Amino acid sequence: MWLSNTFRSGAGIFSREVSLADGRLEFRLDLVLLVTWMLPALLSAMQGDSAARSFLSDSALHARSLVAVPILILGEYFSLPLLREISGRFRSLVSEDERGLFEAYLDPVRSFRLPVAVVIASIVCAYLVVLILLRYLPLSSISGWQRGYGDGFRLFSPGGWWNVLVNVPLVLSLVFMWIWRLFLWSRFLWQISRLRLQLIASHPDGMAGLRFLGYSPAALLPLSVALSAILAGMIADRVLLFGEPVMSYQHLLYTFAAVVIVLYYGPAIILTGKLFNVRRRGVVAYSRLANRVGRSFEEKWMKDSDASALEVPDFSATADLYHVVEQVYRMRVVPIDMKSLGIFITVTLIPFLPVILLQVPLKTIVQKIAALSF
Repeated sequence: MWLSNTFRSGAGIFSREVSLADGRLEFRLDLVLLVTWMLPALLSAMQGDSAARSFLSDSALHARSLVAVPILILGEYFSLPLLREISGRFRSLVSEDERGLFEAYLDPVRSFRLPVAVVIASIVCAYLVVLILLRYLPLSSISGWQRGYGDGFRLFSPGGWWNVLVNVPLVLSLVFMWIWRLFLWSRFLWQISRLRLQLIASHPDGMAGLRFLGYSPAALLPLSVALSAILAGMIADRVLLFGEPVMSYQHLLYTFAAVVIVLYYGPAIILTGKLFNVRRRGVVAYSRLANRVGRSFEEKWMKDSDASALEVPDFSATADLYHVVEQVYRMRVVPIDMKSLGIFITVTLIPFLPVILLQVPLKTIVQKIAALSF
């Protein structure tokens, strides 16, 4: 319930509170679609049929403009409220004497505002990346609709210059702004790890009360899906235009998945040290208590017992204590939910499915799955 409520509450593109039904969201999406796809489409059409066909076959552009950018914008309406909800749950674990310090740590992630300096830095970094790509990217790898018929200013077509100067920097800027939010979230968890959290080794969630933290990467899922879509579009271009096999990029996909997992689950692992200490103290304390109660129980009942002794409360109390002790021993020190991790990886890799289908027919994939099932 709280997840759906936070989704509906929403947050604007610059962290202003905006409802999903607000017209400004539709305006932003329309504006981005106009800038990143419709204008390049118009410029390519003005160049002629060949350029128009080249534009329509540019998988990288379509993936960026029609998939990645809308996800990055819409994702804020889900991700930012969810991260606020998760971060606020730490409040119940903070002692009264550190509550003021916690609120100071919480303030940046409560708003997730983008300072002007961060916006400017994102734009500057985006153009630096574009300059690096122009320096090292072979002209032959650029789609035909972007190429000009000379050198210097004529190196790119009007649509190509629009793509270089507006389209790509805009997408990269949005990505860098998301990375800033990921930094804010990581810093918040590092600051939280320095507080004296009131964690319980025997907590039923198996993570001393921090199990909710294992779902935090889901809040940042839009960024990973957008990056996956961008990478999938680039690979699709290489497959369609140059006939390169999809499997030649399998190591790149493994590397991408590993990097994404580290970036998203790494911040949560910051609290592993605290969980380890809580588990260690809990194991020592509860084991001592279990030994003491166990000896007392055996001295009282093991010498002369009958079936009626099972009805005595001592048996139930001892069994309940041992269940608590078992819970302490099973406590996990890494705040990662494995089911959430599996869903995270699956959703992140979904954009690569159409790329695989370019060379592996769907019928073949279904037959392979059916063979495994039976």
